[in-house]
Amino acid sequence: MVNKNLRRIADRLGSEDLPREEAEEIILPTSDIDYVPSYVLLESRFHGDYIQSDLLVGLHRLKYVSRMKGLNMKLPFDVKNTVIDDDGNRYKKNFIGNISYDESMQLIKAMGHLPVNLRVFVDFLKELRDGARGKKNVFDERGNKIDQSILESAYDEIVQVRGPDRIERLNDSYAGRNISVVQRTVVEGNGRVVQRADVCREYLKIDGKPGRIDLDHWLNYATSEGLPPKNTPRGNLIYWPPMEGGIRFGTNSYGTNLNCSATKLDQDSNMGIRVCKLKK
Repeated sequence: MVNKNLRRIADRLGSEDLPREEAEEIILPTSDIDYVPSYVLLESRFHGDYIQSDLLVGLHRLKYVSRMKGLNMKLPFDVKNTVIDDDGNRYKKNFIGNISYDESMQLIKAMGHLPVNLRVFVDFLKELRDGARGKKNVFDERGNKIDQSILESAYDEIVQVRGPDRIERLNDSYAGRNISVVQRTVVEGNGRVVQRADVCREYLKIDGKPGRIDLDHWLNYATSEGLPPKNTPRGNLIYWPPMEGGIRFGTNSYGTNLNCSATKLDQDSNMGIRVCKLKK
């Protein structure tokens, strides 16, 4: 079924043919205005010993739409929206939840998209923050500048301390209690998708209870793996350092959390996923 907003645009332009990419790719939340961006452009950049390729990262967590019905027939688990984030802004947002880490990765692969690792998430969140604060221009999948109000809403959706819970899984997996090794999917500068296993160095280690760190400092000075650096000052972001497990980032009415030792087996109706893809 063709998106009504796209049909309205086609009618205005006097064309009956809709571009295939737009009809297939817009699977993230839309509003009642003519066009809402689905992705944020992250330009190529160096991270440690590799160059990260140009990426398009989903502006919102993934939602289920009717075009994804075929995936439910192929996957050994149900894919459905499980939560509505009503933040009082222009529109409500539905998101997929109640799937495990492995199911999340299967879903992303079946869609032909790529998972978001912690380093990409840091770059993405920093892009939203700087754009929301008017410090830089941020662009969408069409190369258009994204309106500051949209960036503000998207940034608040992730970090604003309020209910309901908004949680998302990231692609990284950690092993080793003393020297943490991160396994993750990386898109290198030539567009090649690789699975990397890197030893995490120079990151903030905390024994025992989780610590509280400064969100802005983390986003500005994250390591090449996306972790808070050793000298990260105290702040309001609750931080669990890497141990065995995966990563999830979430916010609720009690605070914002970066959990780098989360179990990969748990499921929650409020825990979703974000996708990215190579910019062509």
